[in-house]
Amino acid sequence: MKWIKDIKLVRKSKVNGSFTVETAAILPVVFLVLISALYLTFFFHDKYILHSISMETASIVSERMRLLNPPKAEEFQRHFQERIHGKMIYFGQASADLECREDKVTVTASAFGQRMCIRATVTVNITYPEQEVRKIRRLKELKE
Repeated sequence: MKWIKDIKLVRKSKVNGSFTVETAAILPVVFLVLISALYLTFFFHDKYILHSISMETASIVSERMRLLNPPKAEEFQRHFQERIHGKMIYFGQASADLECREDKVTVTASAFGQRMCIRATVTVNITYPEQEVRKIRRLKELKE
């Protein structure tokens, strides 16, 4: 008999079935938007991590090149893998390539996920600040 009271209560409250149908149609769209936003956040997080570690590695190699002590490929790869280990959320397999020229160091890093790939290319100039300081001192001495 309780169900008869429930039916009467529903009829009195004038709840339409259209609300249920609209909710059933909109809820998957809202869920899809939330999941997509989370997925995009993971993607950009991993891209930022890959780019920042590539920048750090290129800076270290640039400093080593300035000191005329270029790093070996194994040392470069080991440093890159140590820095990136455990920091990526979605992309797991990361690798980097190093290209050293006379005045520039280029690090090209890539990471692979399930069906996606992200890349970061960083170029850092090899600077010689001590040479610039010496030039400035010579100019000051010539002025005096």
